[in-house]
Amino acid sequence: MKNLKKFVALCLTGALAVTSLFACGKSPKEKVEDAFKTLGTSASAIALKDELGIAAAMEKIQDGAFEAGVKVTLEDSDLSEFAMLVSGSVEAFIAGDVEKEKKILMGASIGYAASELLSAEMYVDEEQIAVALPGLLEKVPYIDVSGDLEKKLKKSVLMQQEGMEELDLEGIADMWKEKMANTKDDELGEFVLAFEDETKAMKTFEDAIEINEIDKKEFKINGKNKKCEGFEIVVPEEAVVEFAESFMDYYLSKDAKAAYNKYIEQYAADNGVYDAEDLKAEFEAGLAEIEDNAEEILTMIETYISDIEAEMYIFEGEIVSLEAEMEITDASGSMGVESFEVGLELECEGGEYGMYDNYTLTVKMMSMDLIEITKETLVDGDEYEVEWKLGGMAMQDMSASAELVLNKKDGDFEFEASFDNGYDSMLLAMEGAVEVEKKEAVTIEFDSLKLTVDEELMFDVSGECWMKDDAKVKMPEGKKFDVLTDKQSEWDEFMEDVNNLQYSFNDILEKLN
Repeated sequence: MKNLKKFVALCLTGALAVTSLFACGKSPKEKVEDAFKTLGTSASAIALKDELGIAAAMEKIQDGAFEAGVKVTLEDSDLSEFAMLVSGSVEAFIAGDVEKEKKILMGASIGYAASELLSAEMYVDEEQIAVALPGLLEKVPYIDVSGDLEKKLKKSVLMQQEGMEELDLEGIADMWKEKMANTKDDELGEFVLAFEDETKAMKTFEDAIEINEIDKKEFKINGKNKKCEGFEIVVPEEAVVEFAESFMDYYLSKDAKAAYNKYIEQYAADNGVYDAEDLKAEFEAGLAEIEDNAEEILTMIETYISDIEAEMYIFEGEIVSLEAEMEITDASGSMGVESFEVGLELECEGGEYGMYDNYTLTVKMMSMDLIEITKETLVDGDEYEVEWKLGGMAMQDMSASAELVLNKKDGDFEFEASFDNGYDSMLLAMEGAVEVEKKEAVTIEFDSLKLTVDEELMFDVSGECWMKDDAKVKMPEGKKFDVLTDKQSEWDEFMEDVNNLQYSFNDILEKLN
C-alpha cells in the first residue's frame, strides 16, 4: 500500500513538474510561450520534407481519394522457425474516398517465391459490405445493409441454417447501424480533454507562475557568440499542490468513473472480451485504492516538492538554454539522504535548419548527470547526417545510439540504431530510398531492413510502403452473391464454390512444403 501511494505521488509530482514548465503558454510573456511551443516541432524534419517534395505531395494526397500500403519480403533469418518462410511476402493496402463517395477498399495478400498464393479484399460503403478472394472464389459475397436489415436477415436462407435461428437479429441490426452511423461514444476521450474547460485549475495554475525578464547573456550559436534574451520562471509549490488537488478531484469524480466504465464496456465489446464485469471490477478496485489514499498522496506531494525554478534564454524565438531545478524531500531517506535536488538542463548550439539541430539534454539528480541525450547534425551540400547518443550515470556499462544519413538529392538513406549493455545487444539497420513522383505519390523503398539480437539475425526483409493520390475505390471484380438471399438454389451454388476452396488451399500448402 505504501509503495502504491509513493508511486502515484511521484508520478503526479513528475508530471506536474513538467507541466509547470510548459503551462506558461498563457502567461503574459508571449516570447516564453512561443519558445516553449518550438520544442514540439522539428525544423529539420519540416525542411527535409519540403526539399524532398514530400510535404507538397502529402498535401495533395490528403485532399481526395488515396491509397496507402506496405509490402514486405523475408530475405534471410538465422531462426530455424523462419527458414521455410524465406522469400515469402506479405502485402496490405487501404484505399479510401471518405470525403465524397464515402467508401473504403482494404486488401491483403500472401506470396511465395514471387508468386501470389492468397489474396483477400474487403469493400465497404454506406449501402453494402463485400468480401472477395480473387483467384480462389469467383463470386463476391456481399450484404446489402440499406433499408430494413433485420427484415432481410429473417427472410434469408442464411437464417434457416442449423443453429442460426438463435441469433439476436435485432442486436445485429442495431450494431451495424451504430457502426455505419459512426456514433460510437467516446465518452472517456471527451471527459479527459474537458479538464481545462470544466475546471478553473489550469487558469489558476498558469496565473500563479511568475515570469520575469533577466539580463541578456551570450551563447555560442552556429560558432558565433550571440546575445540572447533571458527569463526567470518560478512555479510556487502551493500552485502545484492546488493543481494536484483539482486534478485528483476531477479524475476521481462520479462523471470520471462513468466515463471509465463506458470505455471498459466498449473495449470489451471491440476486443471480444466476454467477461467485461471482471475487467471493470479489477479496474474499480485499483481506482478505489487510489481514492481511499488520495489525501495521503496529496500530502506526500506537498512534502516532496519545493518551488520549481528555471532560467531560460531565447534567440530568434527558440530556446538556447534552459535550466530547471526542484528539491525533493523524502523523510524516509530511501535515496540515502532526506532531501536532494533534481534538475533538467537543455543546451542548444543551432545548425543548418534550427536551434535544435545540435543540443544536449541532461537530467540531473544529486549534482550527477543521470541521463544525457545528445544530438549532432551535419549538413554538407546534399548530404544530411544526424546522430543521437544516450549516456549518463544511469547508462553506465551501456551504450545506445541512432544515426541517419540521407542524400537530399536522390533520397537514398541509411539508418542504424544500436543498444548494448554488456550482456544483451541489439542492432537495427536499414537502407533504402525515398521517392516522390509528380507530387502524386510518396514511396519509401527499403532494400534491406535487418534486426540482429545478440549477434543472431532475427530477420532481414526488403519491401516498400507507399501513399498515393487519386486511388480507384470500387467493388471487387466478380459475380456478386447476396449473402442474405432468400433463394436456396443460389445459396447451394455458393456453398459448392466454397467447398471447392479446399482443393486450392491444399495446393498452397503443397507449395509451402
